[in-house]
Amino acid sequence: VVPATVASHSPQVEPLRARILSLLSFVRPRPAEVPMVSTVTGEILRGPELTAEYWFENCRRPVDFEPVVRRLL
Repeated sequence: VVPATVASHSPQVEPLRARILSLLSFVRPRPAEVPMVSTVTGEILRGPELTAEYWFENCRRPVDFEPVVRRLL
């Protein structure tokens, strides 16, 4: 359980954008050794797109888990 004062993966995260991006400013994406599928975009990710902004959107937007599982099967 992660303590939180707002609902993750919802518009309630939006006011935290600047703070989250600041906390994630150290993130330096690089090519992934194993591609992954984003549960936010449904796209295959190769690594360079995994920026601080991507991770903020991952916290902000709803998770679309089922279509990703279907894609992987």
